[in-house]
Amino acid sequence: DCIKSARILAVHVHAMEDVFSSTRFLILSFKLQPSRWLGTEDSKSTVLLNKL
Repeated sequence: DCIKSARILAVHVHAMEDVFSSTRFLILSFKLQPSRWLGTEDSKSTVLLNKL
């Protein structure tokens, strides 16, 4: 059934997009706040966050 397979494909694509967007969010938050992830106080990232 062509419609069923297209629907399944759409669900898979949507799931992939969710994974990509959450991964991108994780990478961005890691770049912005490495101190929260590494457990060390990074003054440069804090200054950068205050400028935003």
